Amino acid sequence: MASSPSPVAIAGSATQIVCGEHVSAVVTEDGELHTFGRGDTWQLGRRAGGRRRRQEQEETEEETEETEEEEEELDDPEHCFHPQRVTEPASLRGCVASVALGADHGVAVDTGGRLFAFGRGSFSQLGLGDARDRARPTLVEGLRGKAVVSAACGWRFTLAACANGEVFSWGAGSAGQLGHPSRLRRRVPTKIEALADAVAVSAGETHAMAMDAAGAVYVWGSNQHGRLGLGEVDEWGAERTTPTVVASVPARISAGNRHSACVTRSGVLYTWGCNADGRLGLGTTRDACTPQRIALPGKPTVATVACGVAHTLALSAAGRIFAWGSGKSGRLGVGGSGSGSGGAGSEHENRLSPAPVVVASDPQMRFVDVAAGSNHNLAVQDTGKVMA
Repeated sequence: MASSPSPVAIAGSATQIVCGEHVSAVVTEDGELHTFGRGDTWQLGRRAGGRRRRQEQEETEEETEETEEEEEELDDPEHCFHPQRVTEPASLRGCVASVALGADHGVAVDTGGRLFAFGRGSFSQLGLGDARDRARPTLVEGLRGKAVVSAACGWRFTLAACANGEVFSWGAGSAGQLGHPSRLRRRVPTKIEALADAVAVSAGETHAMAMDAAGAVYVWGSNQHGRLGLGEVDEWGAERTTPTVVASVPARISAGNRHSACVTRSGVLYTWGCNADGRLGLGTTRDACTPQRIALPGKPTVATVACGVAHTLALSAAGRIFAWGSGKSGRLGVGGSGSGSGGAGSEHENRLSPAPVVVASDPQMRFVDVAAGSNHNLAVQDTGKVMA
């Protein structure tokens, strides 16, 4: 593990970086997709070498229809410790526009707005009409004719916002995270009727967010720990299935596992939800069921925010990264004082308030994007190079 950002060897400049729970992806300026990390559910989007086996389908709490279609035989999955290019299908080569990753699946969107899904499919989170895994990106036919502009992967569910403002969801829906009146699983993309004019989506563990062109932020799904920011905390079984406005005039949204954040058009950061390990940056560990304004050291204008599983990153307009929350595995990239005690502490300690990320090799390094996963992060320098 590295407790300070270190270079990642990828040819070309990065146009997008994404962190899943234990996997990472980089889209480069030549339209290529590179993935690395854990690959036990084919979430890397590549076929692995080695012996072949029939995939084992796990039992789920929701009933599924039987299918007579023969299951695809897949290679045994393998982890990947260095970025490797996704080479299949050929129609996706050189034309990847964006990518989204969840806990064990992912989606890629090409320059024409077509969406391809890969990884685990046991809850139909791939949107392909079945519950099978896919080792390589596979075109989601249910969105044919819809130009996808934003996609997000949660814990076994997926969201897609289209150029016409429609939002579609599919996969597991037991917590209301699909935004439909029914909590049943959806095997194919299904339009969320309560949303229109959407331009961006974000997915947490079992909650979701969408932002429309006017800047209104909608939330739905599990409200445990107040992660929807609606002023209340709901226990399991009282989830919100209908998208509800929680904020207005944001420019960026991010859903973590059990917390949420947004950045307004004027560069002000707000967080809410679960505050275990200090992931909200409030200086405490108390949950917040309404959006709370967060001031970074020096009070810079905030450009974007990235919520991980138990920590959060913010990027200032000046290109500096700030981190807070769980410090396990050195994911905060900061040194110095400990978590709230004010004394000297370990770089692996929790941080209850935002602290600047230290780049040991170049303290003046500037960044243009950040991404947060479970125990890791990615960042793009102003030169287009990737750090992890």
